[in-house]
Amino acid sequence: MLGIVVCILGFYNAYVYYTSSKSLKEQLINYNMTNRALKKTLLKGLIYRFNTEEGEESPLDFEKFVSDLFQNYYGGNAIVTEESGDGGIDIEHYKGENLYLGQVKCYQAENKVDFNPIAIIHSQMIKKKAKGGFIVTTSEFSENAKRYASNLNIDLIEGDDLVNIWLKSMEESKEQAVDTIPLET
Repeated sequence: MLGIVVCILGFYNAYVYYTSSKSLKEQLINYNMTNRALKKTLLKGLIYRFNTEEGEESPLDFEKFVSDLFQNYYGGNAIVTEESGDGGIDIEHYKGENLYLGQVKCYQAENKVDFNPIAIIHSQMIKKKAKGGFIVTTSEFSENAKRYASNLNIDLIEGDDLVNIWLKSMEESKEQAVDTIPLET
């Protein structure tokens, strides 16, 4: 009799585990779909905010946004260069003794970035003896641009990557803020 009860309980536990793991899988799928939709919405919001006539801010404000984001996320000191006469450099990011040069492009999703900004950054890296470079876009890079940038120490940050950096930066900022709250004694 005890053996039958143990078997029934075993089958019941297996059934509960199977149904709960199936539910967990469904929840994870729903979470991933929601997460992708959220990131897509955030990216469209950035494009609207910085790259439309109706937008609240200008492309120069986008440079400042990326500069602040890089400084928060990667550390160091990121500076937006002058609007003209900057040699195609939008941001100079100093990390210790190392200089990284960047350009930002707030483009609609269908407008891919070609290799021209990469050539400019690479030229300026050599000229200013920079350690590396980066190009940030709200869209994507063309395949030619990706091939051209390989082995040049230039990071290509596409829209999805930008949103991920933004979200991680906000999470780290939140954790740092919590760490600075004094505990009552």
